[in-house]
Amino acid sequence: MGPAWANSLFEDNAEHGFGIALAVKQKRNTLEALMKKAIENPTCECGDTLCEEAKKLFQEWIDNKEDAEKTKELYPKIMNVLANGDPCCETLDR
Repeated sequence: MGPAWANSLFEDNAEHGFGIALAVKQKRNTLEALMKKAIENPTCECGDTLCEEAKKLFQEWIDNKEDAEKTKELYPKIMNVLANGDPCCETLDR
């Protein structure tokens, strides 16, 4: 999992790895914020309502955000919800 190869000419390995860790943390925080927004405002701009299954899965992911195994378990379930074309999930489906 993760990058198979990373090389930086201008930073030592520790700085490079720290940068990757910061980027992952920021992406996870952004995802959490988008999920919270979807849960708190279940009616999106298109007028559709976020399905209950998506709300449940999003909340479960947020509650277990720091548990790598649990988030790996939830990933395919969340992707299934996104693949079903819920219009309220378009922002998350990137």
